[in-house]
Amino acid sequence: MIKQSDEVYVAKDANTTVSRGTVELLKSHARNTTRGRARLCLHQSSQEAVHEMVIVHPHGAYIPPHKHETKSETILILEGKCDYFIFSETGEIERKIALCTSSEGGAFLFRLTEPLYHSLLIRSEELIFLEITKGPFSREETKFAPWAPDAGSTEEVEKFHALLATWGA
Repeated sequence: MIKQSDEVYVAKDANTTVSRGTVELLKSHARNTTRGRARLCLHQSSQEAVHEMVIVHPHGAYIPPHKHETKSETILILEGKCDYFIFSETGEIERKIALCTSSEGGAFLFRLTEPLYHSLLIRSEELIFLEITKGPFSREETKFAPWAPDAGSTEEVEKFHALLATWGA
């Protein structure tokens, strides 16, 4: 892995293998970052047509609700559990998809093809997943929900997570 930034690594080779050791190393790197996150980009450049990333997020990580106007997004759970939420344009929760590893017997993969606001609530100590989306990467193609809490507002994020945690219970 080649370190690109505090949280981002890129695979050394275009033809690469991800092993248990790779995941453990990525988890170790994540624990040493400010936000407890890390990702390994399997694609070599942000300009590639397909982006595949192994991502580590800690319990409590805030993924601001967002949507992609022109991209699909697939996530495959490698370790841990999460709830994948889909929201209306005005912020109402429309759907919750519980995701876990394939060995646990539940849904372990979700593909979102429509430009819908979505977010994750991490239910385990750590969540490790493979995300696949269309490239090239452009920040302008991700639209953050205007009704979502600001990442810097700890209290608002905690309230938002509490709402998600109890929705549908």
